[in-house]
Amino acid sequence: MLLQPLPATLEEGEAMVYVIRSDSFAGSALRSRLYLDEESPEHEVGSVRVNQYVHFPVRPASQKVLVSRGREITIAPEESDLLFLYLD
Repeated sequence: MLLQPLPATLEEGEAMVYVIRSDSFAGSALRSRLYLDEESPEHEVGSVRVNQYVHFPVRPASQKVLVSRGREITIAPEESDLLFLYLD
């Protein structure tokens, strides 16, 4: 698994989302791109392959995390929340 350091602190007015991808065989050769609210290059927040994870800050509000190939996850974090999304 690719390791990334956890952020020491969140900025005021932010929450943090962690997206973890399992070691599922289905689609294992593909990278899953992640977008916030809209699937476009300027809204891309990261990508994950099998056995990897990524984290990114979000504002406290209802919003959508879009995963390439049509998956959509609605989140509604509050300030200082840590959210963990697991992709299999």
